[in-house]
Amino acid sequence: MSTLRGSIMSKRLEKIESLEKEISRHKAYGDTVAIDICCREIEEFEAMSDDCLLYTSDAADDMQCV
Repeated sequence: MSTLRGSIMSKRLEKIESLEKEISRHKAYGDTVAIDICCREIEEFEAMSDDCLLYTSDAADDMQCV
């Protein structure tokens, strides 16, 4: 896994973990609207992990999907 891709995935996981903690706080107060919003955000971040990451070579003339 490239360093850039690893960094991007790491940031996504951090964001998902942050949202999961936020959900726990909202559950304590019974805030179902905020919980729904957090759940949708998590779904969006998880969907991003299925996306194709494009990068260019040093020559910048050849692009690949990894």
